[in-house]
Amino acid sequence: KNVFGDEYKASESLQMIYTFASETPFSVNQITESFIKLNNRGITPTQAELVKLGDLAASQGKGIDQVTEALLDATTGEFERLKEIGIRAKTVGDNVTLTFKGVSVTVNKFNEGALKDAVLGFGALKGVTGSMATVSQTLEGQISNLGDSYDQLLVSLGKSQGFLGSVVG
Repeated sequence: KNVFGDEYKASESLQMIYTFASETPFSVNQITESFIKLNNRGITPTQAELVKLGDLAASQGKGIDQVTEALLDATTGEFERLKEIGIRAKTVGDNVTLTFKGVSVTVNKFNEGALKDAVLGFGALKGVTGSMATVSQTLEGQISNLGDSYDQLLVSLGKSQGFLGSVVG
């Protein structure tokens, strides 16, 4: 709610996060933290962008927050963290060439939107796309999804101010 200043938009985004978390190896808390960081830096990710970000993270065995931080750094011209997720950056003049899995994209290093799109574009590459779904089928992914269901139960109980609310209060 603080990020948007609008309860409806916040609720809509949180529902998207819940749905996304239920289908991925990442927890609601991890995705929410990344979502807030992105929003606070002027990027309101769509579901499709979250999928690319998550697939990129899962394909590299990294957390979604680590990839989020690398992406945010890249949009400010800091490319060091991209190495941690397997993306190389080479700067020549005002341009930067990002390379991942043999695919290179050259953009203006001062264009935040183009940098974001280039990094997220790597999440749609063959061998990367679908990585979250694969990891979600593992025991670790299934445990994460179980935790998300538990978190949603707690949120539902917290919204209900019935007997349980009285007992906790």
